[in-house]
Amino acid sequence: KPEGMKTHGNQPDEIALLNHVSAYVGQTCYVVHRLDMETSGLVLFAKNPFILPILNRLLEKKEISREYRALVDGKIEAKELVFRDKIGRNRHDRRKRVVDQKNGQYAETQVTRLKQFATNKTSLIRCKLKTGRTHQIRVHLSHHGHPILGDPLYNSHSKVSRLMLHAFKLSFIHPLTLNKLSFTALSDTFERELKQNG
Repeated sequence: KPEGMKTHGNQPDEIALLNHVSAYVGQTCYVVHRLDMETSGLVLFAKNPFILPILNRLLEKKEISREYRALVDGKIEAKELVFRDKIGRNRHDRRKRVVDQKNGQYAETQVTRLKQFATNKTSLIRCKLKTGRTHQIRVHLSHHGHPILGDPLYNSHSKVSRLMLHAFKLSFIHPLTLNKLSFTALSDTFERELKQNG
């Protein structure tokens, strides 16, 4: 999915990734998981309504592995980090989420530092989701002082052309063939901004 496109539309006449996928396959497809509109990368769809609940169950049981790449503000000192902050709604802005240890839902993000850029004081990281809360990666990183570059909600002072968050890898065992499937995808706009701001 390119950045700036919704995974599925909220209105019947709204064009989104689901429309393009269904047109390509030649039949109605079904979203297994979604990405924020500003996020690019891999999205999993079911080609028929019979496989959808099976894939949903794999997602719930954390048997679908999702890896993201992000360019964040600041130096991340540790090579590996795990954030387990609970996430809830922001009472003052319905578009946003916040860390809410009392009333929020459990969320876990595993972070690996891939590269530090001394010139611009930024870090390239890999994030693996153990849960799939709305804005999870964006909220966790912002809360811990490393907001993602280009994030219009959680890093308003950043001056890049897009949210620097990309769903890079998706892996799971096919529920019928039992083959391990693993997919990776690059984003031209992500790579271009990385060269300019890393």
